[in-house]
Amino acid sequence: MDFPHDHPDATPSISDIVVHLPSLESITSRVPLTDDAIVCLSMSHHLQMLDIANDTADLLGVLAMNAPHPYFSTLVSLTTETHDLATVTSLLTLCGLRNLRSLVLAIGVSQVNDVERLFVELVSSCSHDVLELIMLSHPWGGRAERYLLPARILKHLFVFNRLRNITLDLSFDLDDDVVEQMAAAWPRISCMNVHFFVTPGDHPKITLRSLISLVKHCRDLSSLRFALNVSSHDLASLKRGIDSLQNCHVTFLALDDAWINDDVDPAHASSFLNTLFPKLMAVSVFSDRQRDVWNEINCRLQANVATQATASGDM
Repeated sequence: MDFPHDHPDATPSISDIVVHLPSLESITSRVPLTDDAIVCLSMSHHLQMLDIANDTADLLGVLAMNAPHPYFSTLVSLTTETHDLATVTSLLTLCGLRNLRSLVLAIGVSQVNDVERLFVELVSSCSHDVLELIMLSHPWGGRAERYLLPARILKHLFVFNRLRNITLDLSFDLDDDVVEQMAAAWPRISCMNVHFFVTPGDHPKITLRSLISLVKHCRDLSSLRFALNVSSHDLASLKRGIDSLQNCHVTFLALDDAWINDDVDPAHASSFLNTLFPKLMAVSVFSDRQRDVWNEINCRLQANVATQATASGDM
């Protein structure tokens, strides 16, 4: 059942509907629910998808005062708003959502310790072969305040071997070795959107080697957001053998703070990317550095895709 964003006066009526529908399996409401409605939902033996405008702290307070155990025992998808990750961690501890497949949170400022506690609790509370989607994003579409998080924090999530979609509006200190471990840990991943913060003037630690690792391990990969360092040396030394890896469905590559060396030939770069990602149509780079080079790479990628399409039509 979907409830659109409405006038605040609608809150009691929406909550009344929820209270009188004990067999409700799914609810999406842009209007915060009353305490009674939350209690009813938490005790439901049918509820599977919960997407409400209430803050996680509100849920905690209501459950602690009113609802008996177990809480949300049948829930497979949770989407909610929160001011911090500490309250989400407490909610997971309280509920123990073993069947959770999807966790979507709108986060505010997040401290290093809060992120690690959340990931540790996810590992403890959720079944490792069930969870498929983790999304932590800023509620207004931007980025949460940037803390460069150590790679060991992300590694907690490596136990979720069925993960298909991970979107983290958080920045991690990652290199090729860690990305290779990510690729091996998440062979089913199709969408990877993890911010790799690079300080101004610095170079990303992630190179073309990481792209090869992801294509090699992740057969379903279709959407990728990365920070990348492209060098002429890597273009030459890593090209051998990538022809056999043409199984990737990526059509659009987002490179946050990409760095491309001055000696890189756009023709060589586009050829490498096209070989690795045969369906790649464009690369989006958020840095103004070497903008002309990236524009030329994109023109060549689009021309390659058009040529392949024409050749396929002629066959």
